[in-house]
Amino acid sequence: MNVTSKEERKYRKELTAMLEEKNIPAQTDLADILVDMGVYNEIESYENILKTEKAIEFVQTVYKTFGVVRSSQPFYGNRTCWKNSIRIEKLCTL
Repeated sequence: MNVTSKEERKYRKELTAMLEEKNIPAQTDLADILVDMGVYNEIESYENILKTEKAIEFVQTVYKTFGVVRSSQPFYGNRTCWKNSIRIEKLCTL
């Protein structure tokens, strides 16, 4: 899904507010990465991951890893990559 810069700014602002409401640290940084990944809402299922002290490192690693996958297999979407990251999280110790 292609979004405009204006839409991205709106999503970042909304996502930052959602993260703040849930007392998740580093809201702005996480919102930036998540929007870049195409995650604009529905963060409830990721809340436990996002509340860990290594959340930024984890989300950045997932973003970079699946960026490589996306570039080599363009049919993968950002959302699919994020959902698959949950499977990876189960294998990782944060």
